[in-house]
Parts: sequence; C-alpha cells; structure tokens
Amino acid sequence: MSDPGEQSGSVGPGPSELEAARLVLARMGVAPEDLVGSAAGSCVVPRFVEYVPGVG
Repeated sequence: MSDPGEQSGSVGPGPSELEAARLVLARMGVAPEDLVGSAAGSCVVPRFVEYVPGVG
C-alpha cells in the first residue's frame, strides 16, 4: 500500500492504488461492475445455536 504522507490532503485513492485494485480484481476473476449494486448485507448468517446443534 502507500505511504500515508504520500497523499497529503488528497481525497480517495491515487492512480497507483486504483491500478493495484484493478489488478487484484482481475486476478480474482471479478470485474469492477460485478461489485456495483451488490447487496453486501443480503447474506443470512445463522445464529450460533442454529450452526452448532445441541448447544444452547
């Protein structure tokens, strides 16, 4: 990642950070468009007692 002092006063990632993110996404087989509009909170997570039966 970058040196915190490198972006003094700037907002958001710089060109090198954006390119690094694109590279990581490409290696994972994910297009940036795949992330737009995805509902991160739509995943249902079981409670502990549901996940580990017999406890509780």
